[in-house]
Amino acid sequence: MKTASIHFWSTLVLLFSCIGSVIAYSSTDLTTMYDWNQIIKPLEWGQMNFIHTTDTHGWLNGHLRDARYKADFGEFKSFVLRMKELADFKDVDLLLVDTGDLHDGNGLSDASDPEGIYTNNIFTYLPYDILTIGNHELYQASVSNNTHEYFVPHWNGTYLASNVQIFNSSNELEQFAAESAYFTTKHGVRVLAVGFLYDFTGNANNTVVTPVETAVNSRWYQQQINRTDVDLFLLLGHIPVRDWDEWKSLHASIRKVHPDTPIQIFGGHSHIRDFAVYDESSVSLEGGRYCETVGWLSIDGLAASNATRQYVGRPVTNETRQSYPNLPIPNTPLYYTRRYIDFNRQNFRFHTQQSEDSFDTPEGIELSKIIKQYRDDLNLSYVFGCVPKNYYMTEVSPQSDDSIFKLMTDRVLPEIITNRNRSTVPRIIISNGGGIRGSMYQGKFGPDEMFQLNPFLTNYYMYLADVPYKYAKKLYSTLNGGSNLRNINENLAALNPGYVTSDDFGEDGDDTVHTSVPSYATPNILQAQAGFNATSSPETIDVVFLNFLQSIVLKALNNMANDTLYTSSNVTQYWVRDDGYDSSPYSFAYFVQQEWSDNCD
Repeated sequence: MKTASIHFWSTLVLLFSCIGSVIAYSSTDLTTMYDWNQIIKPLEWGQMNFIHTTDTHGWLNGHLRDARYKADFGEFKSFVLRMKELADFKDVDLLLVDTGDLHDGNGLSDASDPEGIYTNNIFTYLPYDILTIGNHELYQASVSNNTHEYFVPHWNGTYLASNVQIFNSSNELEQFAAESAYFTTKHGVRVLAVGFLYDFTGNANNTVVTPVETAVNSRWYQQQINRTDVDLFLLLGHIPVRDWDEWKSLHASIRKVHPDTPIQIFGGHSHIRDFAVYDESSVSLEGGRYCETVGWLSIDGLAASNATRQYVGRPVTNETRQSYPNLPIPNTPLYYTRRYIDFNRQNFRFHTQQSEDSFDTPEGIELSKIIKQYRDDLNLSYVFGCVPKNYYMTEVSPQSDDSIFKLMTDRVLPEIITNRNRSTVPRIIISNGGGIRGSMYQGKFGPDEMFQLNPFLTNYYMYLADVPYKYAKKLYSTLNGGSNLRNINENLAALNPGYVTSDDFGEDGDDTVHTSVPSYATPNILQAQAGFNATSSPETIDVVFLNFLQSIVLKALNNMANDTLYTSSNVTQYWVRDDGYDSSPYSFAYFVQQEWSDNCD
């Protein structure tokens, strides 16, 4: 297969993406190797049930190279509609909720200008009952403006941003979205919902995020939680459900006023599967990331529900509480179940009790067609080159030759991040491990894969010229704060590798039986060097770094010198391209083009 040039691709208005072939887990693997009745655990339905998505980050076309999570949002819509049918048949409630971060991570979301236009529109085809905002909706002013003006109104008050405001076109501060929503379910449960973002400070200057503790004491919030017509408080938040004070404050503020009213929490942001206990009538769920997981939670024993008691689940007993101490203890304990559903067609069919022929709904089929059309509209077919093998993010040690971090420090940073006017000057290049969001898989590599690997288009490589080497050589250890490369699990993946989740209710939450895979922590700081070797000591070097790290680099150097040697006025952009495609994600695209453009058959 012949690949086009980088120059040709960069002249197009929109970014492109390629549809890669299945590499590690083909669809045949899933449909022929397993007895689904043996490896998938059925869902337990209570009087009130929830389907939860979070941190989808644009993966609405599914994982094209990994059949474990290959369902697209059209198939997910069919799943939701079939589950709604089941809920009606069982005569129970079912709500669909989402807790934010809809883009930054996939070409389908990030190749538009502003980002998220296509994926936001796809979301509107789903019958979500309640949604809330994530931090990735606020990094760029163009994204937050577009979300506020076009996405939020679609939901008619059910998209919540309780502690986020935005400056409108008249430069007046207004609520980003509704602060709260009140509704009654089909089975008579009166619900008050709020939606909070954690105490985020990285937002663009057209938005304001009020700290949760401040919002809890505001007049509107106090008025809402003092209502007497609420049977269940539904707290949505782009906040991890474990060990975060924002949730503790929200939970305590309600429990002090309503000792017995159920409080149901749905979180996000940390990209994990988790379930945490707050008290006998309050639990929390976090449903993973990247359309790899659908969260499921059921509640039984709700006195306010006129649905028939299902007698499923288990009560909270002696689990460690995430709540603040010395709060009232509810005297109406509830029964809970939770599941983490693998995001694929087979699991969706299993849980909806449908055959291959009966599963799809007309609405789901239509949405899949729309997604395909959006990919075509974005010309998501360009190929930079074909990667010869897998380079992993967490499955191997960062020092391994199969690690994306080692490829980055050994090859990508020193070879691609250059400056034509200072190419002979010795330099170190500093980046952050958190900027890498996925692995690089064998096969075709296009803009879709580029965004999956690194979606941060606002990150640029800056530099300080002629920094004394006696200071620069200490930067890595100073910034990294010591090694954080820890081995979590050394077991090799076996027949069905995937999530093995342990939460407050134990280790039976995953709907599919998996074998654990190796998982290493992401390095904090990455450093490469060029123009000198490890044994030499040049008098001065250029210090190149991401603008994301600028403040801590300046602070570290000034602390070492015990003087204010460097300010932002000393910083200029280092990697500059004539075509303007010089933010950090493109470094991988140019490397693949340079090294592997001839690898495609």
